Amino acid sequence: MNPLRVELASDMDNATLTVFSDSRIIFQSGKRWLHPLFELEEFLIDHPVDMSHTEVHDKVVGKAAAMLIAHLGAGSVHGEVMSELGRKVFVKAGIPHTYGTLVSCIDCQTEEVLLKINDLDFAHQILVERAKRSEPENPDC
Repeated sequence: MNPLRVELASDMDNATLTVFSDSRIIFQSGKRWLHPLFELEEFLIDHPVDMSHTEVHDKVVGKAAAMLIAHLGAGSVHGEVMSELGRKVFVKAGIPHTYGTLVSCIDCQTEEVLLKINDLDFAHQILVERAKRSEPENPDC
């Protein structure tokens, strides 16, 4: 087994976040909200990867997810659904991105909380607090 590979979701359709490096899956999660990105952040501590060479696929990319992905330094991003606010984060960060569907916003309190925040480190701080990382799911979104 590849040392970078973690337990993969049993079916690609169940994955909410998949990270590729050199066209192979190095991380995958089926959790919801921002939890997969926090899991990825923890994964990278024990399994360092040059994130600038990765391709991140996420089911829903709002501003919060985009800010976390940019904070991690992803090389490129594909969102099945992406908000205009999330897209603007990638444009500002210079991260190539694609999407299946672009929407004006994601109906999520977290996107509203970050509406006027543009600093990636400050956004990360706020999101860590909101995640209450000991809980499996965040009730806010």
